Amino acid sequence: MELFYISIFAGIIAFLTCNVIEYLVLGDKGKNKQISNYYKFIKGDIIVAKRKKVLHKNNNFGGEITKEKYVMYSMPICVLIFMISYISSRSMGLAFFLSFLGLLYPKTIINNRIKKKKSIVNMQLIDALNSIVASLKAGLSINSALIKCSDDLENLYSLVKDKPMLEEFNKIKSDLNMGMSVDDTLRNFMVRMKMEDVDDFVHSVIIVRQKGGNLVEVMTNVTQMITDKIAIRREIEILTTSKKTEAKIITIIPIFIIISLSIFSFDYIRPLYDSFFGKVLIVVGCTFLFLNYFISKKIVDIQI
Repeated sequence: MELFYISIFAGIIAFLTCNVIEYLVLGDKGKNKQISNYYKFIKGDIIVAKRKKVLHKNNNFGGEITKEKYVMYSMPICVLIFMISYISSRSMGLAFFLSFLGLLYPKTIINNRIKKKKSIVNMQLIDALNSIVASLKAGLSINSALIKCSDDLENLYSLVKDKPMLEEFNKIKSDLNMGMSVDDTLRNFMVRMKMEDVDDFVHSVIIVRQKGGNLVEVMTNVTQMITDKIAIRREIEILTTSKKTEAKIITIIPIFIIISLSIFSFDYIRPLYDSFFGKVLIVVGCTFLFLNYFISKKIVDIQI
């Protein structure tokens, strides 16, 4: 039975490895009749469907990953989990089953990428709002203030690699120059970003424009509120960093101890694998380790 599991696992690894090597060496070879179909598409004879992504969450925050990268990210993690699980449990079937957890690793990469991008957007949003408030206090209209904000961000982030807010305000500037109304432009901005702070900014501007009021005062209050909220988030993140590290260490230490004993002193823990009660304890221990990781991660993930 173990030989059957080994054959299946080896076949999967060989298939994925060949696909990765083929992609790295030969690159994207394209599809059959791809060039002719492209010219037909230009002429309007056919409609070419958009290429689908394996994972897709939010393009604005890098929430997508291609099929090739999905395989490249997940395959080494699957192999690593298989090796660690087999050394720890001495069960080929359990190790093979747990190795599929590596398929979740690309989603973790996407979540970290989105989280990092949102953090950058929050910090740049403060500079954008301060620019808009300064322009409004100088007597400019909201239309001119949004265009001026694009120019200010260009001067501020011209040498910065990641500048998502500058890209968004360039789109806003382009829409306004094309004759789109301020309300529609800001609504499109809100739909693209899908962030609570951006929603507060857009809603406050639209409500004041429709119902009337002091736009300068409202924008000043909204900017101060968003600034305080982002400052609190950063402070909480700093305070919880050590707790996140402790949770990871607590999860890793038992796994490290079991692997070390399995390699250097297997006779010491042999009764744990030979008896039924010992196998039950292994399953219970793994379950508690997973629960410890996810529960502790959820506890320190404080939303403001």
